[in-house]
Amino acid sequence: MRKPYGIARKRNWKRELKMCQEKMESKTVQIEDLRLACDRIFSFILNDLGIASVELDKNLYWTLPEEVRFDMAHTPTPDHVGSLIDDYEFVRSAVADSDQALPLMFQHLAPLLEALSTKIQSYR
Repeated sequence: MRKPYGIARKRNWKRELKMCQEKMESKTVQIEDLRLACDRIFSFILNDLGIASVELDKNLYWTLPEEVRFDMAHTPTPDHVGSLIDDYEFVRSAVADSDQALPLMFQHLAPLLEALSTKIQSYR
């Protein structure tokens, strides 16, 4: 008897998750690697593509609370809404005042970077 599509897909997802977890040898992230990658990406956008600003055509997006965001044992329901406009204002505060340039700002920077990843073409 053939299983419903959703059940088979869920099993594949769990198997893939397990394989990914087994592959992960280290959870250590080198900050310098991230900084260099971001620098190179922004240099490409500015210098090669000639793009200095991007108009975002969307504002609101779904978010997940931190306590469930990385919990793969449960399927979360997005019940929080974020705003790219608000995020950009927070990021601009870190530009204006270096005392505001704290790691917490990554919470506001990440959604903007994700929006840019689909808004800007990735080729010359």
